[in-house]
Amino acid sequence: MSYANRARPALDSMLMALAIACLAVLSVWPTTADAAVEGIEILAREPVAGGAVFGAAGIYEKIRGRASFAVDPATPTNAAIADLALAPRDAQGLVHFSADFLMLRPAEAARGNGTLIYEVNNRGTLPMLVQLNEAPATNDPTSAADFGNGFLLQQGFTMLWSAWAWDIAADPKEKRLVLRPPVATRQGKPITGEVAYEFLVNFPNTTARFTGILGLPYPFAQEGAPDAKLTIRERPESRRREVSRTLWKFVPSLDGGLPQQLQLEGGFQPGHLYELTYTARDPVVVGLGMAGIRDLLAYLRVHPIEGVRPPTRTLIFGISQSGRLIQTMVFRGLHVGETGEPVFDGAFVHVAGGGKGSFDYRFAMPTRHFSMLEDHIYPTDYFPFATTIESDPVTGASGSVLDKARQLGVVPKLFYVNESTEYWNRSASLIHTDPEGRQDLPVDPSARVYLIAGAQHYMGRQHDRGIYANCVNPLNHYRTMRALLLALDQWVRNGSEPPPIDLSSHIRRHPRHGRGIQGCISDDPRPCNAGEQSPAAASRSRPAFRERAHCRLGPPARR
Repeated sequence: MSYANRARPALDSMLMALAIACLAVLSVWPTTADAAVEGIEILAREPVAGGAVFGAAGIYEKIRGRASFAVDPATPTNAAIADLALAPRDAQGLVHFSADFLMLRPAEAARGNGTLIYEVNNRGTLPMLVQLNEAPATNDPTSAADFGNGFLLQQGFTMLWSAWAWDIAADPKEKRLVLRPPVATRQGKPITGEVAYEFLVNFPNTTARFTGILGLPYPFAQEGAPDAKLTIRERPESRRREVSRTLWKFVPSLDGGLPQQLQLEGGFQPGHLYELTYTARDPVVVGLGMAGIRDLLAYLRVHPIEGVRPPTRTLIFGISQSGRLIQTMVFRGLHVGETGEPVFDGAFVHVAGGGKGSFDYRFAMPTRHFSMLEDHIYPTDYFPFATTIESDPVTGASGSVLDKARQLGVVPKLFYVNESTEYWNRSASLIHTDPEGRQDLPVDPSARVYLIAGAQHYMGRQHDRGIYANCVNPLNHYRTMRALLLALDQWVRNGSEPPPIDLSSHIRRHPRHGRGIQGCISDDPRPCNAGEQSPAAASRSRPAFRERAHCRLGPPARR
């Protein structure tokens, strides 16, 4: 092992103590009656990596547990959560739910660096380990190989993940973190409403999944969804043409659950946008995912876990969908606990562009998001975008993503880190320009905006195009991410100013108006250059929006 030495005999007693701790089936730590977290249940605790020593941080342990929550819908910080008031309540008027969590931390707390990093998991997985540690993908890191280069552990960080999204199709054996929030009802009677699932296919097929990336559907209001409609169109703005119900049907799920695929006579074809609509029932209280993150972090700021004191500081980290959730939490003021305290000190928002997400409204689907080629009907890139005041040329509204944070008096330190991909399809430029792209906007002093130029959304590893029009980009930007994370930690820890211009040979501050990002795209010939298309050309030749849609989310989303 390059990053760790095997545990010495002197450490045997520590391993024995951990093993004894694991003999307990579970332990429960009750909290005060008025706390949002009413209990922490420890389900398993064990050393990892065969007792390997990760530099000065020493041996690490893995803790799996379950946090139980009781939230008050009448509390101002909770009142804006969609349908929370319609969830089942106890005699005290509180709504109960729970979330499983996973923690990795130094077995000897004194050897840690004092920083807890909470990663917002992405569809139940742990991408922070894959990217920063360059480790193989697993949701149950145990062996030495599961920790890759050992970076996060060598630095002494405590790492935490918890369930927050409900609509994740997962085999229990995968150990994904999936939230089971309560269902909203109207005086005990089912709530119904229309849901829509947009999808496309990459190659001709008689069947197609309509629930998105690992998504789940809402239940049918009526058995078999007799009112369901399937439409087809060539572009987002094109007229929808209904496909006769006699030509398509739901494919029964192998596990007996709700269908997630459709079968079409003659098959689904690339180059079309398909949309399934039907009347659904039983909307879950989706916004409790954000409330659960908020309340768990608030609890851990002041309560020990299994005898270890609270962290000195807390960072939150999110990649893609997870970064968009962080942006939504800050925008909504859900980064502040019920008593007004900050629940994290700094945020690393990675490859989220200017996006937010479908994280808190009735029948919301957190796994779905607007992109250039599909999922155009899901609110993601909506005003405001910047950290300082801007104006919406369509509605005349003005504001910033930090307005609520300033109102609450709690503005965390923020790193917005994007790559070239997010400037093409995730509105990243709108973080630092006006909505029409005519002029630069100042960035709030609490924020830093970085572009890792020439990199894609994730590091490409495949050796052929596969389903893509162009080759994937193998540029390894994970090294830069590691350096940026340490810079954010130092900024929060002691006020050390983050790098203002360059951190490595391929990172730069955000591109200024007039220079654009065109200079980041090389025209040099490469082995697979033949037949490649620029993003602009590809978007003209396939279904895509040329402009962002304007979203009307209603009063609850604006509170």
